[in-house]
Amino acid sequence: MIWHKPDRTNVSREEFDSVLSNILETDEWIIDGNYGRTLETRFRYCDTVFFLDFPTEVCLSGVEARIGLKREDMPWIEEEFDSEFRDWIINFPKEKLPQIYELTETYKNKNIITFKTCEEIQKYLSGF
Repeated sequence: MIWHKPDRTNVSREEFDSVLSNILETDEWIIDGNYGRTLETRFRYCDTVFFLDFPTEVCLSGVEARIGLKREDMPWIEEEFDSEFRDWIINFPKEKLPQIYELTETYKNKNIITFKTCEEIQKYLSGF
């Protein structure tokens, strides 16, 4: 909710970074989302990472299933699957995923839990 504005635009980088910095300075927080530009900063400050490395098809179908639904992380209801976002998801494994795995190696002192399927998440959560 710190990136998206109700008018379907985004906050400036400076505003995002300022809000993020305030969040990171608190004792407890959960941040959902990739936001690659600030990913390493969040790795530095966190103690645990839940990394959802799902197949591209699962990510695409997940976005498609959310079209038309109210979401807590968006101040509007998406009415269609943005083609630019679709392309970003399709290219993610080649263009972004290697950088994330590099961070998991760099910060292997953190508690990093990688899930490849929804079933793995359910199994993990059933342990609580």
